[in-house]
Amino acid sequence: MKKSLLIFGLILLLVLVYTTVRFSHSFSKPTTQQKGVVQMKTQPTVMASNSVYQVMPSAKLGPIFTDTNGKTLYTYKLDSEGVSKCMAGCLKAWPAYQASSNVSLPQNISVLRRSDGLLQYAWKGMPLYFYSNDKQPGDVNGEGIGKVWSVIHQ
Repeated sequence: MKKSLLIFGLILLLVLVYTTVRFSHSFSKPTTQQKGVVQMKTQPTVMASNSVYQVMPSAKLGPIFTDTNGKTLYTYKLDSEGVSKCMAGCLKAWPAYQASSNVSLPQNISVLRRSDGLLQYAWKGMPLYFYSNDKQPGDVNGEGIGKVWSVIHQ
């Protein structure tokens, strides 16, 4: 009888060990259900921000200036202080950073009235633009185009 109880106890112990190992091992395997999972890109780290722009890191250029949504800001070499020369077709590729009239302006930011009547933000007097081929926050695809477009960076 003792022998039967001992054998029964050993079998029970083996079943428990097997079940525990099998159960814990199933959690360590990746499941095939993960194929359809969409991973979200994380937003780049914001280094500084205010009501008009933020400073974000760029692997290509170092810290760059973007609008508050992460769209990179550019200046146009052919502009002069307070005057935009980017009109019509130019504005399709390089949309003006349109200003809001009810925002407190940080240092070095001003608002100019374009010849088409729109209000546009300016950095140290130079009108600010976006590049239409920048698709993701922090893209700098317009840097150096025509040797007249420059990302604002520190």
